[in-house]
Amino acid sequence: AEAGRVHRKVSFEGGALVVADWADRAGPLSSAFLFAPGLEIRDLGDCRFEATRDGRPVCLARVQEGLATRIEERWHAPTFGTKRPARALVVGGPAVREISVLFLPLA
Repeated sequence: AEAGRVHRKVSFEGGALVVADWADRAGPLSSAFLFAPGLEIRDLGDCRFEATRDGRPVCLARVQEGLATRIEERWHAPTFGTKRPARALVVGGPAVREISVLFLPLA
């Protein structure tokens, strides 16, 4: 089963950036959310991930429950005009229609 065409919506809700990908119909769906080069990402459990730079928290990401998550190395980040290593939060599921991740900036 194919998920069909995937669309992305970005919105701000209560000071947080919400990125949602959704397909025309349910099916296997996977999305990658690329972080800026130089950020470390760690799994805090409970669908939460923390991005840090030089040991200082920069951003908290919360993934919609019930989705599989993994952190992948992306060795170049052309979006940022650099070849420095970057990490991506890869989120997916076997029979989903929508994937949403909330990014909350930390002071």
